[in-house]
This record gives sequence, C-alpha cells and structure tokens, in this order.
Amino acid sequence: MKKSLTIAFLYFSLNCFSQTIPPVGGYTSLDEIRNASPSYSSTFNVIKRSRGDIAAWGGSDYKVENVKISNKELKSIYAVSAGDSIYFNSKKVSGRGGFSGVEIFGRFTVVNSNWPTQKIASEIGLGKFEYSGLAKTGGAIGGGAAGKQLALARVPIIIDLNTGVKYSLSKSSLKKLFEKDYIELYNTLEKEGEVSNELLIEYLIQANNRD
Repeated sequence: MKKSLTIAFLYFSLNCFSQTIPPVGGYTSLDEIRNASPSYSSTFNVIKRSRGDIAAWGGSDYKVENVKISNKELKSIYAVSAGDSIYFNSKKVSGRGGFSGVEIFGRFTVVNSNWPTQKIASEIGLGKFEYSGLAKTGGAIGGGAAGKQLALARVPIIIDLNTGVKYSLSKSSLKKLFEKDYIELYNTLEKEGEVSNELLIEYLIQANNRD
C-alpha cells in the first residue's frame, strides 16, 4: 500500500512531535535537518510494509521511493520529511534496510527502529536480541521462528541531532544526555525509581521544548 509523504503517519498523536518537522524533502545529513535545508525538495512516496512482508524479508516499516533520483542517491539520504511527518533511513540508525518513523522529533529524536545490527546494538547498550518460544529450539523450525522474531522486533533509538550520537531509550542514557545542559531534568530524573518508556519520552519532550 502506497501513501504520499503528504499524509502523516502518527505513532501517538500530533502531539508526539515536540518540535517542528523540517520542510518537505530529502535530507542527506544531520546538518541539513537542523538547518531545515534539504538537498532534494521533491516529494517522496512511502510504502507502508505489511507485517507479513517484513517477517518474510526483514527490513524496516517503510520503503521510500522517488522516481526523480537514483537508488544510489536514495541510499545517501538520512531522512525524508513531509512537513508534518519524518522518516529516517534505517541504515543510518540501525544498520538495517528501509526507513523508520519517529515517536518524537527534536534535538533528541526517538526513532521507532528495527532491531539494530550486533555492532550498533552493542554500541548503544542493547546487547543481544533475546528470542522466545520456538526460536530457542534451533533447527529449521526454530531458525525460521527466530528470523521472524528478529525481523518484527522494534526498539526506540534516540538520536542526538546535535552530535549524531545514538542511544538506547533508558534512564542511564537520559542521564548522560541531561547531565550538562539539562541539569534540572537530570535532578528530577535522578529521583525517579523504575521508569517506563513513556515517561522517558516525556522527559525527552521536555528537553526538546527547552531548546
């Protein structure tokens, strides 16, 4: 099923975006995103992939197309914007193929990513993917179940648009992000016990709204 980038796909609501999405177009770097200056100003199309397609072939939730640019140029794009929604190149985020939507956008953007490569997972503190059920049994059946689980797994990944550094969504990650520039939020978070992903995202929204 195809949809134009002029149609927003929202994970929560319009309020999930804590800052203004940059203008329509294709962005080849974080500098272009921060400066709202796309290299490609034409409209992109997004294909929302089915769970069955993802389970069979892997990759991210979206496929992005633009008949006016080559596949090589498309691979160089960091993100595409519709003005009210934005999609990040998963290769830049998780090391996987396709494009991923965001849960919030701002200095601290949270991408609804597929499970990253082992190298990236280790770098951001995710460790190894934990399989369940038949995937633990091995063999042809277990291997098929494991591949499907990994293909369908989604994880929030934070990108600091100021530095390009990626983080897992965790209390320890937010403390690193807040300890210098957002000391009030840091102190409040420090007093929290266990925190849900939803609460962590609320903290990031507050930080984004202070920039």
